[in-house]
Amino acid sequence: MEQHTDRRREYCLDGIKFIACMIIFWTHFVGAFYSLCAVNPGLSPRMERLLTGSPLKILTDSAMMLMIFMMISGYLAAGKRIRTFRELWQSAVFRYLRFAVPFLLVNLLVSALWYSVGFRTQEAAELLHNDWVRGFYVIPVTPALAVREAVTLGSLANGPLWMMRHLAGATCAVYVYTYLRERISSVRGNTDRPEGGKSPAFRGTWALPAADLAVLAAVSAFCSFAEKHLLWNGMYLVQACFLGVFLRHLPEPSEALRERFRAGFTALAVLGIALEAQGYVTILKLVFQAAGAEVPAWLRWNAWYCMGFSFLFLWAVRYSGWPKRLLETKAMRRISVISFSVFLVHWPVTAAFSFRLLLRMVNTMSYNRVFVFILAVTTLAVCVAGWLYEMSCGRLADRVSQALQKMVRRRWPVS
Repeated sequence: MEQHTDRRREYCLDGIKFIACMIIFWTHFVGAFYSLCAVNPGLSPRMERLLTGSPLKILTDSAMMLMIFMMISGYLAAGKRIRTFRELWQSAVFRYLRFAVPFLLVNLLVSALWYSVGFRTQEAAELLHNDWVRGFYVIPVTPALAVREAVTLGSLANGPLWMMRHLAGATCAVYVYTYLRERISSVRGNTDRPEGGKSPAFRGTWALPAADLAVLAAVSAFCSFAEKHLLWNGMYLVQACFLGVFLRHLPEPSEALRERFRAGFTALAVLGIALEAQGYVTILKLVFQAAGAEVPAWLRWNAWYCMGFSFLFLWAVRYSGWPKRLLETKAMRRISVISFSVFLVHWPVTAAFSFRLLLRMVNTMSYNRVFVFILAVTTLAVCVAGWLYEMSCGRLADRVSQALQKMVRRRWPVS
């Protein structure tokens, strides 16, 4: 994803993206081995509570992480200055290459796995009574299919990649809006410069965020219509991406304000996570049970509330204390470079390795122990595979993408 052009890199966002990718992996793992099984395997009551009813459920529920992932993408895309139409179409082409080239390499890897060790999804699905798992790798992943799915940003060769179409399309739409916004701002003059001699508490103006909010409302209305009436699935991700644009253009608190209310920003960041991690549901149950009433349908948890909690977290964590420092440690900076690679390889590793391990371990011990063991081993395997992929295919993909970008810029220079 693009780095900002108007400020130094916010390393805390890299740390968040790595955590988000790991939680997406854990969500898919638990979906395969427990939560999406028609007949749930025999986990202990304590393990079931941890997976379904405790705050740790957030580690196996990717809803918030998908929202955060898309918001960060919109936030970063909105920071890219696009002043001419040539910059606009080049940005869209480069964004496409940012996904198509890594897709091609990982899809070819999946094709090689298909014709060598194979994927045991069908046997595992039969054992786990899991129709969701049964839907993967039903047809051979031929090299031709791997190439086609890379060109079209499809997900037949690698199931979790379905969201990348939404990510690529949404960020290109953000580029269009950024281009139009830049043109309008250049006509009206720069309105982001604070007036007066005293340093304001918030840098920037509220006029342009108000316009961004109007655009966000229009995009949300279109996405809701498209999902309900046109049956375009996953349009809520596009809404989350444009919410990241609004986050980018919100006036920023001054350094003095950040220092003064550092603890408050930390509390708000933690609150966003806590509300998603069963906090919102728990509060509703306590309030309405005390009143002897049922929770109204419009108050129950849904994607809108999740989006709000994600937005609160992302807005506050950038000005917080210990959460931001934790996300920006040297260890987190080093490991966060493999976040995209972890996302690319986690499902092939699960389908080729974890399911095979399950079939070998079945009936050898309690399913509770099998589940914990395979989860631990697969987590290690995904991180190692992600690192190996990043050091080889990931770097190759970067070099290929950069070479293609240089060719385009040499033929059609921006300025």
